[in-house]
Amino acid sequence: MSKRKAPSASAKQKHKRCSVPKPAKETVKAALNSMVLQIEKKKADNEENKTPYGTITGFVTDNKQMFPWLTVNKIKYHMRKLNKKLSSMEAEIMDEEVEETNEQRDGDAAMPSTKNLLLARYEETKHRGELA
Repeated sequence: MSKRKAPSASAKQKHKRCSVPKPAKETVKAALNSMVLQIEKKKADNEENKTPYGTITGFVTDNKQMFPWLTVNKIKYHMRKLNKKLSSMEAEIMDEEVEETNEQRDGDAAMPSTKNLLLARYEETKHRGELA
């Protein structure tokens, strides 16, 4: 019977998946929030209110060395998550606004606009760290 050889050191290294340590979740969220904010600014500057072609891919290629885990899908998923969270916050604000108008039959107090309520709620959750 023949004995098997022990794997060499170079063979052991080939089986390692990645030599870069996995970043903390907070680090990933902070980086993605920053990138999404920049992308949203470019989207707002665009006349059609759409993300310009190649913007997300450009962010990935520009930041790939600093963030090797970064992919286009990761950025798009994070954008969807933030938009979903903001839309649910907007729905809550609308529900609260309807309740307040039902309670205020007199009409003496002026109602704040939905946009101002949404911005105030966004700032609250941002400061509490719930966003992202």
